[in-house]
Amino acid sequence: MSAQNHAGAFEAGEAFRRQSDEEVRYRHDHAVANGEKRILARTVEGGLYSYHSDEITLAKQGFSVAVASTWQMLVFAGAMAAVSMFGLVLTVFAAVSDGIWVRLLLPGFSGLFTWLLFHWGDAERSGEKYAQGTWRS
Repeated sequence: MSAQNHAGAFEAGEAFRRQSDEEVRYRHDHAVANGEKRILARTVEGGLYSYHSDEITLAKQGFSVAVASTWQMLVFAGAMAAVSMFGLVLTVFAAVSDGIWVRLLLPGFSGLFTWLLFHWGDAERSGEKYAQGTWRS
């Protein structure tokens, strides 16, 4: 494909995207005017999409258990924190008695996973606040 043909195809794709974006903006503005709570955002592919506030949540990926709300995520993180602290106390007492400190890796990784869960829960809470229009700046 020549450079000129490539540029023409790119311009045609951009024109299509602009037209599609205008249609999405029109439908979005109409829905907001009717009182719906919606968020206008770009998808991973770059297209514009009008999300309903209920659509923004963590999604199930793979064979894992789905955590669908902020409170579920934070309760799960709290339970993991309790398990991590209990494991840390047990392994410290065991390591002090026999000198094998490598077993501290398990509660250490568990603590890191707990931190990740709290981080995801905070991101979910921020997303919900953004969807409700009360997002922190």
